[in-house]
Amino acid sequence: MAKSEIWVTLQNINALLLRLFPPEAHGTDQRAAVLMKLTVATETEFQTHMFCEFLRYGCWNKSAKIWRVAVEWHALAIRTINENLKDPTKALSDSNIHAVWALALHKLQKVDFASDNDKPRPSQGPLKALHLLEYVGGPVEPSAVHRAAWLKMLRLRGGLQSLKSSEYAHLMSQ
Repeated sequence: MAKSEIWVTLQNINALLLRLFPPEAHGTDQRAAVLMKLTVATETEFQTHMFCEFLRYGCWNKSAKIWRVAVEWHALAIRTINENLKDPTKALSDSNIHAVWALALHKLQKVDFASDNDKPRPSQGPLKALHLLEYVGGPVEPSAVHRAAWLKMLRLRGGLQSLKSSEYAHLMSQ
């Protein structure tokens, strides 16, 4: 993948975070900036966010080519998460827990791009705020397998309050 494509995708992720966490009038709300830094801080986070963005973008725009790129990012993210699970120092890290949570919200499923009448529609899934559907777009179905894994990881870690990043805890509590 070209650096320019990765850059555009990261800009899209940043724009999404800014819509989810708009800065206050005096610019004191830094959650979007913190989450963007965390997005590129680890290989796990980066791959997972790239998958989620390509899945949303590919399905929203009915692009089979982009959807295939999402599948590639998904495979990379799963491989990295599984490697992290074998390492006791990384298994229950904030980034690994967040990556599994993101996968729990973004189930990879085959989409038929042939008919415009069959344009994928978002599913409410575990999201509680309907306004978030505008941001996720596409056939975002929850993944029961990743949700169960995420909940188990949180229990083993000691709950949401045990996460070092309050931004992660806030996102996951929604």
